[in-house]
Amino acid sequence: MELAFFNLARDWRLSLTTKFIALETRSYQSRQDFASRTRAVVRALSTTIKPDMMTRIGVRYVDQMHDSHLEQLSRFVRPEILGLYFGDYQQSLSRTQNEIAGKTDVGLMSSRWGLMPANETHEPYLMPAIAEPSWFLDIDFYNQFTQPEPFDVDGIETREIKLATRAYGFFRWVVNDEFLRACGGNI
Repeated sequence: MELAFFNLARDWRLSLTTKFIALETRSYQSRQDFASRTRAVVRALSTTIKPDMMTRIGVRYVDQMHDSHLEQLSRFVRPEILGLYFGDYQQSLSRTQNEIAGKTDVGLMSSRWGLMPANETHEPYLMPAIAEPSWFLDIDFYNQFTQPEPFDVDGIETREIKLATRAYGFFRWVVNDEFLRACGGNI
C-alpha cells in the first residue's frame, strides 16, 4: 500500500509505504531547500512512527532535456557520456541507453542516461513520457545496508547531504556551465 501526498501545484510529492518513504519534486530549487524539507519529513517520521531501523538511504536526481535543448545536447554534455550520439550516428539514432554502477567514498552509485523517442520513458514513475524525443540523466547515490542500521535523524541528515553532494558532483561532471545557464541554473 502506498499513500501519496501532494502540494496544490503537484510539484512536491511525499510517498509513504510499508517499505519506504520518498520525497520528490519537479520544482527543485537547491540542495539546501530539498535537505530542509527532507529533514522535516524525517523528523516527523521519527516522532510519529518512531522507526528503530533502516535498510537504505538515497538521493536521486532525474533530469530531462527536450525541445531546443535536445538539439544543443552536444554543447551541454561531455562527449564521453554522449558516446555514439556525439558522433556521425546522431541523425540516425532514436534511442540510446547507458548505465554505470559502482562504489564511491560516500556509498554506492547508479546512473542511467540516454535518448528516448517521443512518448517513451526509462521509468514511468519518475519521469513521465512526453510527446517529443528527449534525453534523460538519472543519478542515484545511496547507502544499502546488509544489516538494518539504527534510525538516527541526525545521521540520516548527514548521509543525505554527503550523498546529494556526491550526486551533484557527478551531475556537474556530466554537464557544463553552458547547460546550467541555458536551463536557468546557478553557476
